[in-house]
This record gives sequence, C-alpha cells and structure tokens, in this order.
Amino acid sequence: MGAVDQAWDAKQLGVAAALHVIRPEVSADPYAARDASRDSACWPSRCGAMTNVGGALWPATRRSGRTLARFGDRHACYSSGRLAPMRFAILGSGAVGGYYGARLARAGHDVTFVARGAHLAAIRERGLRIHSPLGDFTIEAPAEDDTSRLGPVDVVIVAVKAYDNASALPMIGPMLGDGTTVLTVQNGVDSVSEIAAIAGEARTLGGTTYIATALEAPGVIVQTGTHRRIVFGEVFGDLSKVSDRVTRVRAAMREADIEADAVADGRIPIWEKFIFLATLAGFTGAARLPIGPVWADPFTRARFLEAAREIERIARAEGIAVASDVVDRIAPYVEGIPGSMRSSLLIDLSQGKRIEVEALQGAVVRRGARLGLPTPIIETLYAVLKLHAAGDAKAGQSQLFAR
Repeated sequence: MGAVDQAWDAKQLGVAAALHVIRPEVSADPYAARDASRDSACWPSRCGAMTNVGGALWPATRRSGRTLARFGDRHACYSSGRLAPMRFAILGSGAVGGYYGARLARAGHDVTFVARGAHLAAIRERGLRIHSPLGDFTIEAPAEDDTSRLGPVDVVIVAVKAYDNASALPMIGPMLGDGTTVLTVQNGVDSVSEIAAIAGEARTLGGTTYIATALEAPGVIVQTGTHRRIVFGEVFGDLSKVSDRVTRVRAAMREADIEADAVADGRIPIWEKFIFLATLAGFTGAARLPIGPVWADPFTRARFLEAAREIERIARAEGIAVASDVVDRIAPYVEGIPGSMRSSLLIDLSQGKRIEVEALQGAVVRRGARLGLPTPIIETLYAVLKLHAAGDAKAGQSQLFAR
C-alpha cells in the first residue's frame, strides 16, 4: 500500500469521529455524532410487475437487458422490506467512489463505474475487489470511460479529486435525465456550484464523506477501519427540511451498508469538514510533517486554531450556520488521534502528485478577498503550497523508491 502511517478505528480511541477520504492517513470528522437510527423511507406502494432479484421481489423495469426500477418511477416501492434498485453512475471510481459504488452494486443496484487507464481495464477484466474488515468481496459491473454510452441514470455520485473537475464534470451531461440527481462527496466548497453549472441547481446535492480507503492496485480497494459515512442534503432551494429525494437516496445507501445521514442543509456538513480539513492539510503540507509535531508546538497550535477561525468567519459571512463550537471541537479531536496521522495533501505532496490546494486553501483566499475578510494565515499556507499544485514527477519517483 506504499507509505502508510498507522491506521486506526475512531471507536477504539473513544472519539466521536470517523476517518476520511482517499487514504487511511486522513482524518476529518471531529464534529458529527453518529446517527444510530436505521429507519428507511418508503415510496408509495403502487407497484407494477415484479421480478425476483437476489431472492427478493422488485418492481421490474428493463434497461439494457438488466432488471431494475427507475429512481424517478413513482411506482417504486419496498418488497420484502427492501428498496427498489436504482441506476447509479460513479464518476471517479477510485478509493472512495469505487468503494461506495461496489457496496451499492452488491446490494442489487445497477451501478456503472466511470474510470480510466489500468483501473478501468482491471474492473472490466477481473471486477472490482474490496478488501475490508467488514468482509472481502468482488463486484462485476460495467465500467466505462465514455459516459455517452450510459445514457440517463438515477444518481451520479461525483468522487473525483477536485483538481480534475474541469475535465471530469462535463462527463455528467450525457448521464442527465428528467429525474437524475447528482451528488458530490468531494473535498472543498466549490464543487456544488461547479456541478450545478452543468447539471442545474435542481439536480444537485452536496455532501461529505468519512472513510479510510486506498487504491492498492488497479481494480483493488483496501479499507482500513470500518467507517463508511456520507452526510448529505440539498444545497440549493428549500433548505428547511430533508427533501424526499435525499431521504430516498439515504435509504438506498443504508440498505447497501453505507452509513448515510440526511440533513436539511447539506452546506453545513460540507463547511464544518472544510474548516478542519483546509487547516489540517495546510499546516501538515506546509510543514511537511504529520499532525503530532505540528500540534505539539504551542505557537503553531495557536496559529492552527486561528486559521480555522478565519475559515469559520467566511462560512458565517456566506450564511452557513455551522455549529457555534465548530472550532472548539478541533482540539479534543486532534489530541485523541495518533500523532503520525498525515493529511492526503501531505501524502500526495511527498509523492510528487498533484494536490488539492486550489480547492482547499485557494478557495478560502478567494472567498475571503471577495467578502473583504482577512485570511493571513491561510494566505501564507496557500502561498507556500500553490507552487506544488501540479506536482513534481521527479520528487514523486524518489519518494516512491525511498526506504
């Protein structure tokens, strides 16, 4: 798995948090208490013809020779306590998107993985393999690099790195239909607007995810720990209550053994995570150190928390109702995690890969400038890190073979 620091399960630490995104070294949920409720939403029980799928009856709709029920079909319903299958497309089928797509496919949903290169070839040839403490499994499902071959789907899950948005998001267009929903679980706060510019605000949902996974090899995803949490909701229009479509997508995810939480205002979890993640990535990346020594120095620790407050002030200026103690939660969380923990930005930086500096620190600087709010600490981190935005192949090669 390459250079991997100590992995852990937040439950064992007694921390009400979960691990986050792309690599096991990344952690970023000091905020959300786990929602223990496992109740599901139900559509009106007016079903047409039924078919047997995986030992349960489902409303039958044919697409490309496969049996499924359309998400937008008002006749979709439960049978034998299970949900009617939906048609998902995973845009960005790496460690995060691939993992969630595999769980949805395993639960009986019609899932197509959008991928490229060796990973695409491996999925087509051998399926997508998941190695997890929850159990290993392999999914055989369609994989494409051209979304025009898919046609409209019910739900597009966007999980590409934010620096790939310019090339990846236009691929959403061919997958849009009248009832299509597009859910982003990417890092940063800009993607929801960028997706809405293509798909329309009415189709766009926003959320964030907490998981520890790594793409070990093409077609092989390894999960460390057991966290697999997505928190999401509407980000445009009526944000006063959890919408029906958010409830339906949550129900499908929960049946796929994904810890999905629905919220009325999806902007809040996105920004609460962003406040911590942009700060964590900025300090660990600029220092080229894991969180332990960064946090151990009193002066640096104080600047870390002030940087988080810079971002909090921007969130509030934009009308985002983040929790009143959103920054206060950071200290007890960081003190409960291993000092060896590194952000994914630091790992990518050390391997000479591209980094999400524009989606993290750059987004803070640009928004602060637009709002007239000073962000001196984040600006300094941005100035240091933006020089490495495109990566360094030679540095990555030397790191890769370093002992």
